[in-house]
Amino acid sequence: MKTYNHTKGPWKVLENARGNGKICVTTANGAPVHAVLCEIDIRSIGTDYLIRLANANLIAAAPDMLAALQEIALLAAEIKRSHAANVITIKAREAIRKAEGSK
Repeated sequence: MKTYNHTKGPWKVLENARGNGKICVTTANGAPVHAVLCEIDIRSIGTDYLIRLANANLIAAAPDMLAALQEIALLAAEIKRSHAANVITIKAREAIRKAEGSK
């Protein structure tokens, strides 16, 4: 099984990035040039601007959410005394596998 590493966070959202009518998700690591990770065309048909912006914000939060889920999974594994902890651990691990590209 191949392992893929995502671009390290943090990521941020830039509206009207490059003045080309797109919402971009980019790296936000303080470098003078940011890598564009995702572009969402605000002129395409199907969803309105606010939904596209919300999608971009969700994408930009992905590295932070993955890190939080990894910490939750570790913590829940340490407190396996309750059924709720087991359920949370299973859900967190499933989300982590999905984020990491595993099935």
